[in-house]
Parts: sequence; C-alpha cells; structure tokens
Amino acid sequence: MKVIVIGGGASGLAAALAAAESGADVTVLEHMNRVGKKILSTGNGRCNYSNEDLDPAHYNPESRSFVKTAFTRYSGEDTLAWFRTLGIWPDTEDGRIYPRSHQAASVLNAFLRELKYRDVDVHTECVCSELVRLDEGFLLRTNQGDFAADSVILAAGGKAAPKTGSDGSGYRFAVSLGHSLKTPAPALVQLETKKDAFRSIGGTRVNAIVRLFGNGELLALDEGEVQITAYGLSGIPVLQISRAAVRALGEKKDVCVLMDLFPEYSVSELSAAFTERLISFHGEDAAFLSGLLPKTLGEYQIRQLGTPLTDGTVIKLAEKLKGWKIPVVGSKGFSDAQVTQGGIPTAEVDPLTMESRIVPGFYLAGEVLDVDGECGGYNLQWAFTSGRIAGRSAARKRAGDSA
Repeated sequence: MKVIVIGGGASGLAAALAAAESGADVTVLEHMNRVGKKILSTGNGRCNYSNEDLDPAHYNPESRSFVKTAFTRYSGEDTLAWFRTLGIWPDTEDGRIYPRSHQAASVLNAFLRELKYRDVDVHTECVCSELVRLDEGFLLRTNQGDFAADSVILAAGGKAAPKTGSDGSGYRFAVSLGHSLKTPAPALVQLETKKDAFRSIGGTRVNAIVRLFGNGELLALDEGEVQITAYGLSGIPVLQISRAAVRALGEKKDVCVLMDLFPEYSVSELSAAFTERLISFHGEDAAFLSGLLPKTLGEYQIRQLGTPLTDGTVIKLAEKLKGWKIPVVGSKGFSDAQVTQGGIPTAEVDPLTMESRIVPGFYLAGEVLDVDGECGGYNLQWAFTSGRIAGRSAARKRAGDSA
C-alpha cells in the first residue's frame, strides 16, 4: 500500500507515522526546506500539545460534532500514550500538557527519529503542482518528478504563519477534486486599534476581563493578562476572542472591546473606594492609580479622563475603568495568526476515517479542514487526532480493514 502525505507539519507527520506503523509504504512531500517547522513555534517554543479538558466546546461551533466523533476514534489519552512510546513524557500546567522537557524541539526530534526508524521517505523543497485522480490511485506532479500513490493524505495546513509553510497552497488540491472551501481567515491573532492609539503605553500588561462587541452585541469574552501594544491588543484573552472579532470585521460590523480593569469590584464599590482614596492623594491626580495599575497605564487613564479628580469625577473614572472601550479596526493577519478559521468543510469528510466523502482514497487532516480551537493545546491535539486517524485509515483502505 503506497501512501503519500502532502505536508510535513504536525498533522502530516502524525499521519505519516500512523500509516507506516500500519504497514504502508509512506512518502512525505514538504515544500519547505525542513519538516515540522511550525511545531517549533508552538506553545512559545514549549509545544503545548494537548489539554486535560478536550470538550469539543473549545473548538469552533461548526466543527464540534465532527471533533467529538473523531475523539471517539483517537483521544487525548491516545496521544499521551503515543508520545510516551516516542520517549516524550507529559508535564501539566493548569490543564495544558507539555513535554517534560518544555522544548518543542524534543518533540520534533522524536518524530524525526521515528520517521527514520519507520523508513518514511521524506522529500523537502518538493512543490506539488497537480494532484490527479486516476482509475486506480493518484498521481502527484512535483518539481522533483511524479509520485504515484494508492492513497493521498492532504495535511498541508491552512494560511496562518506562512513563514513556517502554511501558505494555503494545499486548498487547491482538495478543490480540484471537487471539494468546496469556506473562506480562510486568521484566528488566535492580535487585534489592531486606531493608529498610534497606545503609543505611550505600548508594552503594558494588565489583568482584565475582555468583552468583544459587534454592533453592540456581545460576541465573546475572556479573562487574563492583556498586553497593550503600539498597534493594539495581544495576550491570551485577546487571542481567544480574536476569531469572533475577525469574523465580525469581515461582516463590516462596528467592533470594539470593553476591558474591565477591576473585575473584583462593582462600579459602586470601586467608586466608593476611589472617593475614600482621594483623601490620601492631596490633589496629585497623576499618581491617583499608582499601586493599582501599572504606572504608565494609570497615568494614561487619568489623562484620558481630562478633568480634575473630585468626589463626582471619580465615579466617571470608576465607570471608565470597568468598561474601557477600545475600537477594533483590524487584526495582525495571517502572518501573525496561530491558526486558520475556515477551510474544507467537515461535512465533506468522514470523522471516523478522515476520508473524503467525495473522492475515495483521499484523506484530509489538520488545519486544512474547517476546525480551529482555542489556545491551550487544542489545535495540536486536533492535528494529532486527525492525522493519526487519516494515516491508519489510508494504510488499511485497500486491504479492506476498518479504520
């Protein structure tokens, strides 16, 4: 059984190894100069590869039923067990699962060792130009010659972080075989505000509840450390809500973020505390929020208030800090996004095998599908789940075995 995997990222390598373990003759075609490049950047270089809580609610609504079914075939526990066979022990922080080394390179190196052991043929800098469906199998035309296969696994990624190889070039192979494409867009990406809005406070970090609104409707919320930058907003809470923000912006909605900088207080409680606090500051307004917020952010908020602090104006200050409105005008785009939303619709793929419902023998895995998850290991877990299912299924298809 000859299986070709298009793409050498996390899902592609998982698929290749699963197919090889199942007895297939496997070839990986990767257009970059090395495989696994994107793996090295995951989890800030620590490779957060799964999570203790794999509830499908952590994935985009359109894919949840599909993901739930796929997890019955290959779960998070299966991934942990597989990683242990590769020599990777887990270490957990707040539910997020990392290799004990906390080094993404150790995961990639384990994959490379296993590829060599399983005699997987890896071709780098191999650009596929055409995927042809034959009466029996497939033919891939590339800059390194033609490759024939009984089954093909498309694991070429989406469009996020194109420098790592995910440039969207894989979609055209699925479309050429009759699949449709939901327009790809960035997800898990930083948000942009009006130019130079935060030039004076760029680099500030603050804990807050972040609420996203589109045309006045609450679209998403999250809580944690927000990073205020020269271009706008970053940090995990911002990345978590960015999917909805990008979609709303694409729909031409009026998008804004309301940040609650004092979530532990109500407006009335904060106003009362500020009124009492006035006694201690003797008219030194600029320092009024010293010790409560980072210095530059506190001074910025006082300047933005634009009026001397009195018993009356501290109420306005409390209201502002409980609902700091920040218009959102864009995102940092695919170049800075961690994942892609959109892709090949899951309705066109069997979640138990990852085989196309349109083209027998053609499988899809990873980010090329319309599946995207939150921060926390969900996207790598999806890469491994879909890749392992696809690899096993592709290797066994012709023999008549179940996946």
